[in-house]
Amino acid sequence: MVQINKEFFLEERAKKSILEQVSRYCSSCYKEFEIEEVIYYDIKECHYLCKECAKKRTLVVSEEIFEIDDGPTLFG
Repeated sequence: MVQINKEFFLEERAKKSILEQVSRYCSSCYKEFEIEEVIYYDIKECHYLCKECAKKRTLVVSEEIFEIDDGPTLFG
């Protein structure tokens, strides 16, 4: 079972103001949100996702590998 990473997503309930002023649809699968549904704000991509898409995005973010270049640095 995939746990949604709270470092990358803000969990909130879909309020009428969000649905009217920001987005009524998941940015990934285009599922229409319902009032009081739990939705997830993707901090990196700046959009809302449904629970299933937030789980999928968590897997992608968790698998990203960041390499550190061993070349010259500020301190030598």
